[in-house]
Amino acid sequence: MEDLVAYKYRSFRDNKKDFLANRLWFSDLSQLNDPFEGILPIQNLEDVSDEAIAEANIKIAQYHNPNLESQPWAKEAYKNLLLSGIVSDIRKNKGTDEHKENTKKSITQLVCNRFGVYCLSRTPVNYLMWSHYADSHKGFCIGYDLIKLLNQLKKSTDFKVLAIKYCETIPMYNITDDPETFVQKYFGTKGKSWDYEEELRIVVNNLVNTHFDYSPDVIREVSIGWRTPKETENAILSHLKANGINCPVYKVMPSETRYEMEEERIL
Repeated sequence: MEDLVAYKYRSFRDNKKDFLANRLWFSDLSQLNDPFEGILPIQNLEDVSDEAIAEANIKIAQYHNPNLESQPWAKEAYKNLLLSGIVSDIRKNKGTDEHKENTKKSITQLVCNRFGVYCLSRTPVNYLMWSHYADSHKGFCIGYDLIKLLNQLKKSTDFKVLAIKYCETIPMYNITDDPETFVQKYFGTKGKSWDYEEELRIVVNNLVNTHFDYSPDVIREVSIGWRTPKETENAILSHLKANGINCPVYKVMPSETRYEMEEERIL
């Protein structure tokens, strides 16, 4: 992630205030445009051993009581208690369709209330991204210094940066998944149709449906769409100058020979 620039395509009409205020908006998953966000099938417990179910519940207990990890005797006693009969009750209750549905709803509610998401791209010249997210080439694209942005963000909250994995099938939530695996499945996996976005996603804890202010030096470059009105272009350039942001500015134009967009530096 060293010296990485990550890009956000924007409509100036819809995002003028945020750009001029040097701030981001962290949305909850339900606000995003992929209908499969937050959909995660749950594994059948028939495929899981009693030992694995016990270990999974121990992980939950450790999350709520970290001291359990430093007390091996207590951990072992709890495991034996689980295996003595509680696991069979868990298997009975958690194997029902009703419980699976309630679990999905509980996870979705927890995630939407607690975690915010900011979506970025690895490229500033994808013409579908310009069409879909930058007002049909009438907007702009901000290139953020990701390291500087994350260094500022970590003063306010915990976060995880995910490179989105694009798959044909929806991953399944397994009771034995560790937290890292769950986060990648839930927040960091999308259908193959979205792979043109080359998405990087910042997932933050307890910053949801709210703004985050960053310093102007986080902006590394700005690209302007080939259809962007001159008035909008002037407003962008004025903002950069007023904030002392001496970054490269590009105009992104259609190639004359290929179905590609090309950058031309204008400042």
